[in-house]
Amino acid sequence: MLIIVEPGTMKGFEVIRAARTQLIETGAFISAPCPHPGTCPMTESAQTESTDWCHFAARFERSSLHRRLKGGTLGYEDEKFSYLAVSKNPISPAAARVLRHPKRHSGYTQIQLCTPDGLQNTTISKRDKEAWKQVRKTDWGDSWGK
Repeated sequence: MLIIVEPGTMKGFEVIRAARTQLIETGAFISAPCPHPGTCPMTESAQTESTDWCHFAARFERSSLHRRLKGGTLGYEDEKFSYLAVSKNPISPAAARVLRHPKRHSGYTQIQLCTPDGLQNTTISKRDKEAWKQVRKTDWGDSWGK
């Protein structure tokens, strides 16, 4: 397994996207975050001059020294990153990946997914009991479906 991590910036995502293309051409199998080896749908939106890119976030605690050095007031920091995990052996990737924080409303939740068919905005209502149970526990970066 090879894992590449870059800062969660447009430039970092471009490095990941280029590595993804090269690794697929050499026969690597995508493990995460992409649910497919096809063309990256974020690339397609980037070509239409969108300012969107694939990235995720991890929260970590700051020490008091870290807060003083960075001039921060919060006891934590959200670090954004782009990543790619590939394998030389075939694997079964997620059916879809949640690309943004779910937008939770009373009675329904909206999620943006990266799927083999491209980017999809999906609305899950309370009426769909099984999907509702799953979406209530789902967060940015989680796999969806399957």
